[in-house]
Amino acid sequence: MTVFSTPGQQMATLVNETQESGNHDVRFDGTGLASGVCFCRLTVDTLMRTKTMLLLRFQRCLFSETA
Repeated sequence: MTVFSTPGQQMATLVNETQESGNHDVRFDGTGLASGVCFCRLTVDTLMRTKTMLLLRFQRCLFSETA
């Protein structure tokens, strides 16, 4: 399972090994990447599926109340 940017640049490889059939969870840490559209590609034997993802970055805002 690989993540690509819109121009097709490989951003991350999430899984690069054979796994047994069944459900699996994969976490993608986008730290250091800009917000935007990216694509996640899963390849199984000769089958390839690509899904669109939207990476949203946000900053924490600290607010203080003043009297």
